[in-house]
Amino acid sequence: MAQSTQNAAGYQALGDSPLTPQELLNIRQHLMGKGLAGFQEWTMLLCRSFLFCREFEIAGFKTEPIQRGNRTEFNCINWDITVFSPNGEIEGIGFTLLGKADSSPVNVIMWRLDNLPMLCPVKHLLAWIYMTGISSGYLFPSKNDLDCILTTWKNDPSCRINCTEAISYETFLSQIKATCIACIPY
Repeated sequence: MAQSTQNAAGYQALGDSPLTPQELLNIRQHLMGKGLAGFQEWTMLLCRSFLFCREFEIAGFKTEPIQRGNRTEFNCINWDITVFSPNGEIEGIGFTLLGKADSSPVNVIMWRLDNLPMLCPVKHLLAWIYMTGISSGYLFPSKNDLDCILTTWKNDPSCRINCTEAISYETFLSQIKATCIACIPY
């Protein structure tokens, strides 16, 4: 955003500025050096960007809908609408989302980007699921659950993980802010 706009009388910020492609690549380079936690943050950022989700929505993403009493929590993968190629490759991952303006859940597909693999949310999400072994529960674990996953995975790489505690909105938001401060020079 132009500095003159920020200094204008009556200026009010109305939300976050979008990231430029170069800023996104700087963030990727920064996060890829931070191990599995960095890969988690990068995957969340990509999925959030491509699905137009807010931080708290992506933090609570699940492998399937979860029943809580008489209500169902969505914002989850929907394998029933996931698109496969004739040779069995995933071309797009289906999601069932419930956004703030939605009165009922909406099905969307996040498509694979073969021409930009470093920015492909599908490839990163599938790699994340494979690397962590998460097969049920939340897609993006809290630090405690991530540490447990690492320990379990080192002992048995073929195990399937039920992630019971999602990364908190506050943690993810503070990570994104710290990453942007480190990667965007202004």
